[in-house]
Amino acid sequence: MFRCMTFILLILFLSISFIYADTSLRLRGGDCDAQNTGAWPAFGCNMARTSRTAIAASMSGIKIQWTYNAGSTISGPAVEDHNQRIFFGTSSGYLYCLTATGKLVWRFRAQNPIGKSAVIDDYGKIYFGDTGGYLYSLFFDGNLQWRSQLSGRINYGPGYDGSSTIYVVTDQSGSRLYAHRVNEPSYKWYKYDSGTYAYCDVVVDAQARSYITNYSSKTYYCWDRNGTELWHKTMSWAYVWGLCLDEANSQMYSAAWNNSTNKHNIHAFNPANGDSLWTYETTNQPTVPVAIDSQGRIYFGDTSYYFYCVTKDGAQAY
Repeated sequence: MFRCMTFILLILFLSISFIYADTSLRLRGGDCDAQNTGAWPAFGCNMARTSRTAIAASMSGIKIQWTYNAGSTISGPAVEDHNQRIFFGTSSGYLYCLTATGKLVWRFRAQNPIGKSAVIDDYGKIYFGDTGGYLYSLFFDGNLQWRSQLSGRINYGPGYDGSSTIYVVTDQSGSRLYAHRVNEPSYKWYKYDSGTYAYCDVVVDAQARSYITNYSSKTYYCWDRNGTELWHKTMSWAYVWGLCLDEANSQMYSAAWNNSTNKHNIHAFNPANGDSLWTYETTNQPTVPVAIDSQGRIYFGDTSYYFYCVTKDGAQAY
């Protein structure tokens, strides 16, 4: 464990966000690889949110290439399509599309401030939500395919099953997970939790099972593609938020805060049933989702500027 300056972490994130992903792997938690023709189409690269790349990273010679003034707060991390175009939303309600050299291609005006990151499907369509509860689908050129009004605010990034369904969480007087059709403004089903805040981007596994947290109710959920609940697990000892899935090692990770002891942890649990596997205590609130390497080690920071590497068994690697 070592102290790491905030700007170093930011530069590392920005450098990773321009690495490309193979289309056949990116939705299944696979590595992102600059030799292939895909992109970084979602926060965390893939629907497992692993943030993993096959490219050996180096801090040597990193420098800012360009900046772009969007005129208001950027809502969340940028995503990138296979043409190296960059997409991000803002608090003023615009979704921007820039070239890899920072030139504006187009911008789209949503009804309300945009919630966190977009997701890009295999056909180049872009999906994102706003804080008024609208879910949007845009074509490659920035033209609207459809807009769908859902109940509550969309504060976090959608998930995508790789074929026909976008999954999105809304918050307001309870949380809902919607399974929404990709080709028309209608949803297949939704599920409700009385807890107010989900605090996570939707995770979708290779079998199109969807996972979310609910911070207020301290609960994890898992549903199949048809909306049948496979399990839910309430953590009486901690509030939980932010998910990342390691399918290869059958582990899932979230942040957890024990409000009785004021202890912060990374919590590892079994994605098949929600059973706890281990916890790793951090100095302060961890930044999630974690990143996972090919050996199953996880990487994350905390709000005290520590950076961690932890093995898949919960032991400190450094």
